[in-house]
Amino acid sequence: MTSFKQYELFNKCIRLPIEFDAERALSEVRSIPADVYDPLSRGPSHEDVQAIFLKGYPPRLAKPDDDRKILKSLPYIASFIRNSLPGKPCKCMIAGLKPNGIIPVHSDRLLDKNGKPVRGSKEALYFEETMRIHMPVASSRFTRFFNNGEFFNMREGEVWAINNLAIHGVINEHPTDTRIHIIVDILPDERTEAVIKSAEFIKGNFDQKLLARLMENSMAPPDSIYARGRPVPDHSIIETITVTPH
Repeated sequence: MTSFKQYELFNKCIRLPIEFDAERALSEVRSIPADVYDPLSRGPSHEDVQAIFLKGYPPRLAKPDDDRKILKSLPYIASFIRNSLPGKPCKCMIAGLKPNGIIPVHSDRLLDKNGKPVRGSKEALYFEETMRIHMPVASSRFTRFFNNGEFFNMREGEVWAINNLAIHGVINEHPTDTRIHIIVDILPDERTEAVIKSAEFIKGNFDQKLLARLMENSMAPPDSIYARGRPVPDHSIIETITVTPH
């Protein structure tokens, strides 16, 4: 396993030098029967999300990251995640954020009931040793992704890496359209760091009103400046991510 640590190389969203055919991917997504989606596939911070796992299962279930049956019916998506991303694909899902939907700010770091990082578990290691990729299949200028102090607009056909150990959240202000992303966790290999170094470290924007909405039902750790009940920052603040060796 590589010694790569995402939090040492980027602390928020970066756009990778990779593109995909969003229209072709959307055609395959639309072929999926509605009853295949699992409303319980993700945690409480994703109540406005309809998702389906293409590879693997939620980390809390501790099941293998095998291909799910539905992936065989999505040849373009399957080929892309296997051959075009800079690392071995682990878990992969399609996630649709409903119109006017919100994913409150949260971190994917595994915390105990006191808000302290859990060390040594397979679930905790999973999030620390993988890198999360977002591929917008259907999106718009009304969708904003918040990651560690800044908002980003991810366009269809782009490939982004996010720092999911840092605080992040999403708001889809489109009144009628679902925002659809393919999300892939990759296990970094010898290709990963080179791709990151050639990525675009784009300066995001800050919007206090949007951030206030994401913090209304914040699920950020209690020591985060973005935790529920904390004053909404009036400027971009980047939190330092510290991971203690296991």
